[in-house]
Amino acid sequence: MVQCDAFPLAGSRETPRPDPAETARISRRMTRSDASAASASLPSRNLTVDGLRGIAAMLVVLYHLYLNTETLLRPFVPDGLHALIGSFGATGVNVFFVLSGFVISMSLRDAPLSGRYVAMFALRRSVRLDPPYWATIVLCIGMAKLSALLFAELAGRGQFSAAQIVSHLFYLQDILGYGDISAVFWTLCIELQFYLVLVLVLTAAHDPAQPRSRPILAIAALTALSLVLAVGQIKLPVDGLFVRYWHMFALGALTCWCVFGDLSWRWWWALVGVELAVVFGSAPSLPHLAPVGAALVLVLSSRWVAARGWLGGAVHQFLGKLSYSLYLMHPIVGWSTISVLKKLFGDHPSVPLGLLYMACGIATSLVAAWILYRAVELPAIRWSKKVPMPRAAAPAVHAAVAT
Repeated sequence: MVQCDAFPLAGSRETPRPDPAETARISRRMTRSDASAASASLPSRNLTVDGLRGIAAMLVVLYHLYLNTETLLRPFVPDGLHALIGSFGATGVNVFFVLSGFVISMSLRDAPLSGRYVAMFALRRSVRLDPPYWATIVLCIGMAKLSALLFAELAGRGQFSAAQIVSHLFYLQDILGYGDISAVFWTLCIELQFYLVLVLVLTAAHDPAQPRSRPILAIAALTALSLVLAVGQIKLPVDGLFVRYWHMFALGALTCWCVFGDLSWRWWWALVGVELAVVFGSAPSLPHLAPVGAALVLVLSSRWVAARGWLGGAVHQFLGKLSYSLYLMHPIVGWSTISVLKKLFGDHPSVPLGLLYMACGIATSLVAAWILYRAVELPAIRWSKKVPMPRAAAPAVHAAVAT
């Protein structure tokens, strides 16, 4: 879950031929002035990405909080609706994977890829993502210990080994077999692997003479393996690896490269075709269709100006801004709110009571997310921007001004 810029608009800028005395001055100012002119008419954030991120976060929230009100609501919920709500969690996660592939690929488009860049990239991602994650780990442990003190039946919940906590700090808990302290942490481990694998593959294949060439064969091979594992439900010898989910991240990356003109659209259509063949070759479901749907929305918003406003409303943008903090907070604060309400007022089947509990869980999740965002995530965003990233060399002066 990362900050991102708006889609660039295609266009060109005429450059007059100066006299030789002005060549050096124009060379120094050319990149800066072009970037300023291009960005002046664009929003500072990608409204579509933020809107999709907000929707994905709320789908996961609704899924988890519904699980904790199931005893109240299930007798009154038709089987079809129950199954639909039960798919919200996987749907939201799959959309997040596509968005991550898109945004990270966009941030790496003009990067001067090298060993030093990879190190600084990893540091910047760590500074951006770790503080909210670590704060949530502390809150999880504190809430578990408090629950163990207050409720005798939860006495075992407050026990965490030092090794389990340390493994969480480095996103290794699933690979090392400790399991997750919070139900959503596993996806953060997968996304971190996505980032590192992509930047390493791009760096290994980087050609300074063609900085925007893409190692599409390596990406395609890994994507094919990912689809085989996902379709065949093949279990890897080590849990917590990214490979099974890579095809969704790759779809986001290919969407970015095709939208920005770095790659032929035939690659995007090929992957979309394979994804749809897999979906309709089995039992179509919302989680299976979500990656293609998210990619299609990204494409439409890049090609059709009117589509950029679809998710630009205040609610979508507010949820998108809080999405990372909301994703982290709701399994702790929202879930605990509902659990406390059930103990105080009962958990007998009741639609009004169940909906009230869910509304309270959503409200407390949003409040906790806002606090985490303001107190921890927003400072982390500022800190991450201070990490010095290697910069690409200034482009050569246009032929029209060369001497």
